Amino acid sequence: MVTDFGWQGRHNMSDNLTIKVGTFVELGAVVAPLRDAVFCDEQGIPDGVLMDDENSTICAVFSDEQLVATTRLTGNRVGQVATAKDLRGKGYGKAALISLINFAKEKNFSELVVQAQTQAEGFYRKCGFVPVGASYFEGEFELVDMELKL
Repeated sequence: MVTDFGWQGRHNMSDNLTIKVGTFVELGAVVAPLRDAVFCDEQGIPDGVLMDDENSTICAVFSDEQLVATTRLTGNRVGQVATAKDLRGKGYGKAALISLINFAKEKNFSELVVQAQTQAEGFYRKCGFVPVGASYFEGEFELVDMELKL
């Protein structure tokens, strides 16, 4: 069942936001074009490397009915936070992540973890995540494991 969330946080957005949280079956195809644009087209991650998990929970942020940001939760692992390139820095990705955090709290998760690209570490810190250990490389990407206690 897809749940609509109102966005109550501070943001730089003056438009009408709709935030939906649902299953991969419900929202996976909706968010795939944005996810692929960010991770495959922009970052060069090959098609097929972004594994889809039918057990994932997906968060999709729409501005005036246009998809602008997404993220997913698989188990307690946050992944694939993606915002449309021309809309970054406006709070859409944060709206997606905070909505997913709130979903996890409602489901009584005790913590969330993320394998973050180091270039996005500041974004996750602003949402309450803290690094666990030193950064490391997977392929050409420098990553850091982070966690958020709920």
